Amino acid sequence: MSKRLSYATSLILLLSIIYVHGIKNTASMLYMVIKFLNSIVVALCNTSVLTYIFKYGITYSIVGIIFTLIGSPREKEGHIIGKVLYFIVGYFIAFLLDYLADILF
Repeated sequence: MSKRLSYATSLILLLSIIYVHGIKNTASMLYMVIKFLNSIVVALCNTSVLTYIFKYGITYSIVGIIFTLIGSPREKEGHIIGKVLYFIVGYFIAFLLDYLADILF
């Protein structure tokens, strides 16, 4: 119940900000907040905020699709192949997301 209340409170807060400032100014404020968070994350972790947020979900999905295509190996062999695929795919996804963040921010 408290999660629903938290989501409802966040939604009410967002809608009230949009109502008071308008949708264009709200989008501008959100862009500035994300740009600020990006500069902090780059300073601390040497990666962009997009990579920090989206890398793992995208990488797990792609590795899952690859496992489905090759016929998922089991036990120790599948564990090793999964780690190698996760590292290789994750490296390229992080590179693309960092490049996209450089363009956007």
